[in-house]
Amino acid sequence: MKTTAPAWLVFIGLAMATIGQAQERFRIIETGMETRDGVNLKTFVYLPADEGPFPTLIYRTPYGVPFNTLGGFPRQENRETARRPAEVGWPAITDRGYALVVQYTRGRTGSEGEDRIFTTDREDGADLVAWIERRPWSNGRIGVLGDSAYGITSLLLASANPPGLDAAYVQVATGDLFDKTLLGPGGALAYEFTMPWMAEQAMNADPFHYEAIGYPEAAAASVRAEVRARVDDILAAAEGGSAATSPIWRHLPLIEHPAVAPALPLWVEMLNAGFRSDWTGALDTSSGIEVPMLHIGMWYDVFNTAMMETFMRTEARTGNQRFVIMDGTHYAIDDPSAWPIFPMIPWFDYWLKDDAEAIEELPKIAFAVSASPGEWYASPSWPPSGVETRTFYLHADGSLGDQTPVRDAPSRSYVYDPDNPVPTLGGRNLYIAAGPMDQRPVEPPNREDVLVYTGERLDEDVVIAGRMRINLSASSNRPDTDFTAKLIDRYPNGTTMLVADGIVRARYREGGPEQRLLEPGQVYSMPIELGHIAYRFRAGHRIQVDVSSSNFPRWDRNTNTGGPLYRERTTAPAANRIHHDNVNPSSLELPVLVTTDELEPISWPERE
Repeated sequence: MKTTAPAWLVFIGLAMATIGQAQERFRIIETGMETRDGVNLKTFVYLPADEGPFPTLIYRTPYGVPFNTLGGFPRQENRETARRPAEVGWPAITDRGYALVVQYTRGRTGSEGEDRIFTTDREDGADLVAWIERRPWSNGRIGVLGDSAYGITSLLLASANPPGLDAAYVQVATGDLFDKTLLGPGGALAYEFTMPWMAEQAMNADPFHYEAIGYPEAAAASVRAEVRARVDDILAAAEGGSAATSPIWRHLPLIEHPAVAPALPLWVEMLNAGFRSDWTGALDTSSGIEVPMLHIGMWYDVFNTAMMETFMRTEARTGNQRFVIMDGTHYAIDDPSAWPIFPMIPWFDYWLKDDAEAIEELPKIAFAVSASPGEWYASPSWPPSGVETRTFYLHADGSLGDQTPVRDAPSRSYVYDPDNPVPTLGGRNLYIAAGPMDQRPVEPPNREDVLVYTGERLDEDVVIAGRMRINLSASSNRPDTDFTAKLIDRYPNGTTMLVADGIVRARYREGGPEQRLLEPGQVYSMPIELGHIAYRFRAGHRIQVDVSSSNFPRWDRNTNTGGPLYRERTTAPAANRIHHDNVNPSSLELPVLVTTDELEPISWPERE
């Protein structure tokens, strides 16, 4: 693989230099677009100073401006209000000869209609592509781009496959909003980011939104003020590290949460629909995307699992996807210094301008290895072809190894109390501290409801690359409960660093949408998906697994009552048991990289 890519580096320098000179660099058209059902959406068009027509990029957002970071470029600050960004452009795009169309989604920042949190963005995005095709300033070559929330709008637009869309670029976004993100995988509510994010959307919704859901002006102002006060409490607890014990975070029942339910009907609809329902499955994009797409992810991003699955399923079907996966959290991607290359504009130059050399340095998949700074590989597939799944069994003595479980091996038990959940400490979070963190504060002897299984000291490095999974054989005295698992890197000094974590809600152990409650004392298989990662366990370290039944507020608390989800007002302790015998084994499956024959080490060029 070549090790120089001057085009990437020269461009980023140019983009940074032109920020602040935007007024001379582009022209603005402020307008509206009517959707197929008659809703007017606030739309801004930014045109290069030159004569068109131009290839056109789409940016659909619930946030308004300033433009967020994207593609490794710095944040673009606005000088007026979000409703009228008359002096704000994106020189990084318009200076390269692209028109940029910015549209605010329904119920946001001057756009009409109800904010339904992405459920109308597939159709609205397709309408925008058709609208652009009729504009004289567009040459009909169209791409869509986005990060996080507006990455989700981009994925939904791309999954509609409107005529005229040629390419897409998406970073740290989910292609399956409900079943692999907000309500899964595993069937538990990803509470740590779902509740506060939806509450913030309710707080910041446009007056059009409150009008659409039936609030008179005075009542809307009152509801918004109450939601804002609740959001202030939510964010203060998150920032202060007290979310796990905060009354507003622990509110029951969830379906009546005062920060969300009064102002966002979709919160109630989502919880009523449940895991893997027809309603939630409607926002899975992976079966619909046909256009070439460049995916950019982070190993500890809150959307990692869904993004990886979207890439894998779409690539298997189309063969035209690419992926760059960096080591970091959701917000780490906002730092331009985190990027080894800057592929966004070259990606569109290739697909919208027919620049055959624009992405010749970009592999099919480029991935960083976590816990090994600077280690990158290019791979033609994910997981890499040199991966073997290896099974490590959890044993009754607290060990973890490849020894086959024996007959009549004893089980281990603990009591999970929803009123005293295990606090979340790191992981793929959005509002509270994220990324790898030492788990000792939430392990024995500090917690009696956590079981630890530790492997032998490693004689040599072990690299994993792919999907991780825990298979528990478990029982409970309650009709429903949760089981959680963490993959841990245990350092020689005793630090237990989180690698990945997951959960399964017992009633959804068979995958949903059917709910099957437990018979007390009966042993069931409880599969727990830990997502994807590339990670290096160093020689002298140990591989460890922690098992419990809560990880709050990352996941909502199971009340253990077996009643209708999200409506319970009371809780009950659960006596839960993990089994280790040859009939009911519990195990860890790791994708161990045993050969690197098809991998090529990447040495990214030095920045100028």
